[in-house]
Amino acid sequence: MSAPGSSGNEFGVNLPLDDDVASTCRALGISDSDRVLDVGGAGNAFSRANVVCDLTFASCIQRNGAPGVLRADVEYVEAPAECLPFEDNAFDFVWCTQVLEHVLDPEAACRELARVARRGFVEVPSRLGEMTSGNPTHRWIVDVDNGVLVFRPRPFVDHPLRNVWYGLMYRDEELRRLTEHDYRNVFNHQLAFEGDLPCRVEGDDGARFDYDDPDQAGRAHYGFARNVLLAGAEPDYGLPDAIEAVRLLPRSESARLLLAGYLARLLRLEEAQAALHGLASAGAQLLAATVARLESGEAVDLRGLPVPGPDAGAANVDDPALDRPSVSVIVAGDDPIELLVSAEAALTQDYGPLQVVVASTAPLGDGASRLHMGDRLCVQEHPRGTPLATLINRAALAANGEMIAFLMAGDRPMAHHVERAVMYLMIADKSAVHTDRLLVSGDVAGPEIIPGNPATAAASLSTLVARRSFLEDVGFLDESVTDAELEYLVRVAQTGRLGHLPEATIESPHPVPAGIQVLDGARAHARMRPLELHRSLIAASEREAGLRERVSQLEARLRELDEGAS
Repeated sequence: MSAPGSSGNEFGVNLPLDDDVASTCRALGISDSDRVLDVGGAGNAFSRANVVCDLTFASCIQRNGAPGVLRADVEYVEAPAECLPFEDNAFDFVWCTQVLEHVLDPEAACRELARVARRGFVEVPSRLGEMTSGNPTHRWIVDVDNGVLVFRPRPFVDHPLRNVWYGLMYRDEELRRLTEHDYRNVFNHQLAFEGDLPCRVEGDDGARFDYDDPDQAGRAHYGFARNVLLAGAEPDYGLPDAIEAVRLLPRSESARLLLAGYLARLLRLEEAQAALHGLASAGAQLLAATVARLESGEAVDLRGLPVPGPDAGAANVDDPALDRPSVSVIVAGDDPIELLVSAEAALTQDYGPLQVVVASTAPLGDGASRLHMGDRLCVQEHPRGTPLATLINRAALAANGEMIAFLMAGDRPMAHHVERAVMYLMIADKSAVHTDRLLVSGDVAGPEIIPGNPATAAASLSTLVARRSFLEDVGFLDESVTDAELEYLVRVAQTGRLGHLPEATIESPHPVPAGIQVLDGARAHARMRPLELHRSLIAASEREAGLRERVSQLEARLRELDEGAS
């Protein structure tokens, strides 16, 4: 069924989804009074949706690394598309784009979409889109036969055409616009439906890709990250997949080398060195030497950095410390609105084994009820006036994670905060890590936690992630001091076991500066989180300044030699 009022091209109906929401609603016949459900929109929800339902708000890897985005006027529900927790015809319209190719049972998912809404719109990659671009998390190849969605199991782990289109698009903005806008219907199937959403599954008796197998999934993410890097896409684009490859294949030296190469290209040199920690191969030594040259300010052509081979299992690192730990995020405070903001931000972390413990001196009311997050959310209510240090200590006693992260009410970590911190702790010789903080002004404050001099610390406990065993040795927060949070950070720093990731990961609870909003808009088109882009720009400026200083030093040395010769 064609979308009413939608535009087209020589290949048929085409609905460019990056148009304004009013145009999209007109094309699909969505009225102002319609109740709309978005299924699978945790990272890029349809802005007209009243309810957003997704399998999980904790992991963003299925969304190409895009972090979860939550709004106060929207209800969020965690549930699989195959079993939606809504009554029949509970919605006037259901929106489901780039989702069905991920699900375990597409027939059940299509039945559920048609059951809970009278009408809807579905978009899935076409065979052409899958074969030219593809995605490591897709389970199905989808065709359309006389208006029926036909799902066939994806028969490969490694992409046959090496995801070649991504590099082409990201080197040519006009080609990207044509692919994602003017000819979107060539690379995707777009179906508006009313009543039933017909589909069938075929060819389910042969070889198939099993994304639930960590080895296959890790290989797929590794291949994708390697392919797009070699194809010419910007390093920010494949970084989430390089991280996921290491998460799934923590003992793969190839995956660690690939991630270190990505980080080096982004001038995140300390993290690159951490990723190389413990690797002794010739490739690792070459990359470590190159990173050291970059750290010294030497001019290095980043395009020449080594890229490991296509086999993610070519070499393995024998290190039991790389097993995936569980994490508990402690959220503490006395303002229910700010607590809810921070709890939502914690629940949208792109880290799977995660628990959120909220310690509050005020009831969260109906706000917490719209976070249907199952067993991952634990809410503690304490008497009004309970000190913040006491709230944190009591929440720590209830936390069950092998690692502990902290959030003060109102702080919002970027979706990769826990993921990156845990990865750092898994491969670096540290017991705790802190990151930078984005201030209200939009400036990035690097925490200088100097033992014995708390006045120099521009830090927040919200930047800290640490091993539970380490924190147990350090002890609880001192409930008798005025600034227990800062005193605790100083105490942690005094152990010498605290590392630093030099990137801002905490958003201000206040209105975000216009400059950052511009970067946030760019993220939707470039898969770049705004603060990662901000960090890249800062690093580029620092590198440019370092090169200028190096050139000045060389010129001065040449002048000295000339004067000596004369």
